[in-house]
Amino acid sequence: MNRFFLTNDVGIELIARSEPFSDTTFIFGSRGSLAVAGKIITQPNATINTVISESIGSEHWFTEESDIVRFDNSGQLHTLILSLSEENSHFHAKLPQPQAGYFSIQLSPINEFFLLPPQIYRSFNSNSRELFCFTENAPPATVFRITSDLSLFFNNENMFSGWVLHRPLENLAATYQSEKDLESADDDTYTIFGEYFDIISNNEALVHDDDIEILVKNLLNRIDPQRIATIKGNVRREEFEMTVFDLKDNFLDT
Repeated sequence: MNRFFLTNDVGIELIARSEPFSDTTFIFGSRGSLAVAGKIITQPNATINTVISESIGSEHWFTEESDIVRFDNSGQLHTLILSLSEENSHFHAKLPQPQAGYFSIQLSPINEFFLLPPQIYRSFNSNSRELFCFTENAPPATVFRITSDLSLFFNNENMFSGWVLHRPLENLAATYQSEKDLESADDDTYTIFGEYFDIISNNEALVHDDDIEILVKNLLNRIDPQRIATIKGNVRREEFEMTVFDLKDNFLDT
């Protein structure tokens, strides 16, 4: 297997597995959304702080944001916490077929601390039920499935250039370790979440001179309580309601 890179100076190897590295969890909220995999979703009461205390790899540094990709002391993948950008951009590229099977990541050589800038753009496709986060809006050279629904992709220089989460709403949970809805989301539920990401975005903020109050009002006009009540799945509906409540509480005078 060729050598790959998370950043210019952080080398990795993709290690074939007979089964997924872990399950995947999608955390949705007004303060940011995340795609998560690894031990943080299987260890009871695990938090970002406990994961960082027992592993090495990338983490936030003062004012510099980082995706969190953590490894055990031998360099084996421990946990992935990938942030969604607030900038929308339609993902035009067609993904090649993933490499056969599943993969994990081996840090090579060992690098105890580094920064991994989050991907610049996001694309929530409610029709195909896919969530892309990417920096290069170009066809990747290689795609590796890390879990059943989460794949990482790499460009022609074998550099990490984005990821895709299939069935994001089927993977949605309130916390890292909490339960998901057992029933699949329907088309209307995907449409509602898609409209949320369209409205609550840097793109719309730029149009309205960073007046978030306008964005929140537009969201409330587009997605009223009657529509929220139609969201399929108690977890999805409650998390959406909580997100809307937080936005109103933070940005609207009540």
